[in-house]
Amino acid sequence: MTTPQVTGVKEALKTLRQIDPEMRAQFNNDAKQIVQPAIDAARNGYNGLNLPSGTARRWAPGGRVLFPMTTNKMQRRVRLKIDTRVRARSVFKIVNSDAGATIFEWAGVRSTNSLARAFDAKTGKPTPRVVWPATESHLDDIRRNLEDSIREVEKHLNRMLD
Repeated sequence: MTTPQVTGVKEALKTLRQIDPEMRAQFNNDAKQIVQPAIDAARNGYNGLNLPSGTARRWAPGGRVLFPMTTNKMQRRVRLKIDTRVRARSVFKIVNSDAGATIFEWAGVRSTNSLARAFDAKTGKPTPRVVWPATESHLDDIRRNLEDSIREVEKHLNRMLD
């Protein structure tokens, strides 16, 4: 699994926010539209999942509620995150902000355990299970369209700075 690398995006977006916040907001909206097919594919990936029965019960280790897990909640929480922090490894991320969905997505990546085996047996999906494969299937279009949008931002910044 590889991630596309485009340099200068964080800096351009930070500069855009400082110079023209409305244009930055418009870029964010455009980015959401660009990744929407991947988000829709990820949301559809949760349709008809047969989850293990234990995931329907409440599980809150340390007080943090992770389960019950429902496909409706898992679908609703898939979204785009734009992260321009210095330590961010990626500017554009398609994430599922539901804790249970994150467990479902990644259980069994590093080592097999009973929960990962239960997910594998019930769903028949390999790890990662939904969001990553949905995003990868649309990655070329997303990359191309985001690069076009970023070029437009750069042109706008250059016009403003000249």
